[in-house]
Order: sequence, then structure tokens, then C-alpha cells
Amino acid sequence: SSSNRPRYFVGLDVHRDTIVSCVYDSTLRRVCDEREISTKTPKKLSHFVDVLRRSYGDFRCCYEASFSGTALYNALAALDVDCAIIAPGSIPRRQGDRIKTDRRDARKLAEYFAAGLLTECFVPDAELIAARGRVRSRTSQVTNLPRSKMRVLHFLHARGHTYPIISNKRNFDEYYGAIRIRPIYHPQIQHVIAHAFLCMLAYYVEFHMRKKLALILFAGVEADTASRSSQANQKAAIKQNGKQRLPFCHIDGITGWIISYESRAGNCPRSSQPSDANGSLECQPKMRV
Repeated sequence: SSSNRPRYFVGLDVHRDTIVSCVYDSTLRRVCDEREISTKTPKKLSHFVDVLRRSYGDFRCCYEASFSGTALYNALAALDVDCAIIAPGSIPRRQGDRIKTDRRDARKLAEYFAAGLLTECFVPDAELIAARGRVRSRTSQVTNLPRSKMRVLHFLHARGHTYPIISNKRNFDEYYGAIRIRPIYHPQIQHVIAHAFLCMLAYYVEFHMRKKLALILFAGVEADTASRSSQANQKAAIKQNGKQRLPFCHIDGITGWIISYESRAGNCPRSSQPSDANGSLECQPKMRV
């Protein structure tokens, strides 16, 4: 609310050894104070906060997110200062304004912060920062582990010490037909066990899905269970259709005839008939399936 909104806003331009500050009065819309402080000792920051409180009372401060991270934020929070970290992309940039100094940057932060034009960043707490540190450390170790292993293996190989990689193809051949597991070559047995576990899990899921969806997949229903008519049986016996007496065959015979037709083109008569009981075609110009 406007009643709880402070009158003074402080913009901080943070560097490694120094901080340039600018105090902006949102009521009079003017700069009240500009100074530069050192960050080498914590007493300098505490003295700076005490001077601002004696001169202006309550205030809010902000600084741009940078290499300093949340260290300055935590230090100011320990001194009971309302501080915000500003996203760099939310700071308005004037076209043609190429002059950049520490005082001008601190003044812009204070003015824009008082006008509500800046976006505050999320500041994680100590527990979240510790969790992020552990995750990043583990990711770094996992990334560097294969590289370190290869360095050690190449170092030993150059000195005549060779360590064979475990091959599990012989054991996998026994289970390949059932769970469709692929051979894996890895120097660590944990990876081999994990691979086999995932294949078994996939087979287990597929088995139960097929069991649940048996009605949709027509599981256990054979294609020849339907009764044939007498005309269909007659056609199947003579391998010809009823009226036009044109020969027909199975799709496998047609496929074989198409594959071999180019090599035999011109060497067989057009009027030849099927030579075997299965209806395989040698050179037939007309056919029906």
C-alpha cells in the first residue's frame, strides 16, 4: 500500500571492492545523496547503513544481479535492510545514451526502483542454495568421472597394463528371445545390471498391457476360424477365380514374381501357367489376389 511505501530509495552499483550508492527522494523526485563506500570490511557496510538511517529513516535499496550473487543481499538482510536484487534485463535503456559511469548507474537504479519499473529476482534461502550446490557438485563429478577414468586407463595402457572390458553377449543370448535384451559392453557391472533391469521392466509392462488389451488386439484369435463358403473352397482348390478363370496366388508368390520379373523379362512366354500347387507365378500378365 502507499502508506507503507518508503519515501527514500537507494540504488547500489556493486563492484568487487567498492559500492557506489545513490539516495533518491520519491516525494521531491530528486537525488539526496551520492557516495562511494568500501566493501573490504563488514564495518564499512554497517556504518553506511547507520548513516542512512540517521539521515533518512526507513528506505529500500536495490542492486543489479551480478557476480556478487546474494552475498550483499544477505549482509544487508542481517542489518535489517529491505533489499532487492534486480534482473538486468528489466532495466530500461535509453536509445543513444552511451555514457556509462558508476554514479549514473546507481542513479538510474534508484529512480527506476522508486517508479516501480524494475523486476525483482527470486532470492533463494540458505537451504535451497545448499541443495543447488550439492546438485551442481554431483553433476560436475558425474561429468568428469568418465574423463578421469579414461585418463587412468590410457595411462596404464601406455605402461603395459591393460584391463579388459566386461562382455555379456553370451549371457544375453539366452534371454534375447523373450525380453529382447541387447548386448551391452561396459566396464562397470552396475551399468550392466541397470540395463538388464530396464529391459525386464519393459517386458513386464508389455506383458501386462497385452493381457489387459487382449480384446482390442484380438489375442488368441486365429485368422482361419471363420468358415469358408463353397465357392471360396473351390477357388482355393483350383487357384482360379470363378467366372474369368484367371489364376491367383498368395501375396508371397506375387512378391517373388515381381522381384524376379526383371531378370527373366523376354525369356519366358506370356501364356505360361502356374507350375506348382502353391500358385507361384513364373510370368503371368494377368493375376488377381
